[in-house]
Amino acid sequence: MNYDTAPIDPALATLRGLCQHISNIVRSKDNALQCEVRLFDSPGAETYSMTVEAILRHEVDHAEEHLLEIRKL
Repeated sequence: MNYDTAPIDPALATLRGLCQHISNIVRSKDNALQCEVRLFDSPGAETYSMTVEAILRHEVDHAEEHLLEIRKL
């Protein structure tokens, strides 16, 4: 996908916007991190439940994997 040659500024702006959006949602509800949501990974896949906290931890771990890849370049 040529991530290594794509301009970084649009990606960073997207990430910052997403972080701000999620932060606003989480701040708007007491115990938001403990809320469970139903997810599915692809069309037709079975749904499963995760807490908002678990989803956010998973996404942070995923982002860290990408940052490690970038550092290796």
